[in-house]
Amino acid sequence: MGYLLGNWTLSSKLYARSGSPFSVIDGSLSGLVTSAIGVAPFVPPANILASPLPGINTHCGTSAVNTPCFTAANFVPSGDENGFGAARNTFYGPGYFDIDTALYRNFPIGERMKFSIGAQAFNLLNHPNFANPAGNIAGSPGTITSTVSAPTSPYGSFQGSAVSGRVLVLSGRFSF
Repeated sequence: MGYLLGNWTLSSKLYARSGSPFSVIDGSLSGLVTSAIGVAPFVPPANILASPLPGINTHCGTSAVNTPCFTAANFVPSGDENGFGAARNTFYGPGYFDIDTALYRNFPIGERMKFSIGAQAFNLLNHPNFANPAGNIAGSPGTITSTVSAPTSPYGSFQGSAVSGRVLVLSGRFSF
């Protein structure tokens, strides 16, 4: 009975986080900034933070894939701002959840050798994780248009290893 039930290895990684912060900008405002200060040449910022109207929802969940969580109508119209807009990183995108699991069975061969066979499952639940929604009210804001990949995959954690679907890796190993 010990031969059948023993020598198993189970491991797992869990990634979970609440929504990541992002800023909503008004890209059409960058051309309206002038160098009226009279000092050294003023370089306008590429984008300026948008000014939300009261009562806007600052948490965008996964429902923003089909329906925008905010529109340009939820912000003060371009050119009518009287302040600096919302604070940086006021809005939050959807959360992130991922489980990676491995299961191996070790077969002892003599005293010093063993053979292991098993599988690793990356993104075990095959759950999509969505990126933050578009945050420029000069375009089409509030809609999620892409997914994000896991921090690691069987191909490593470097550029080009991005895999957002489930990946199953079967392996065998002989140790001596």
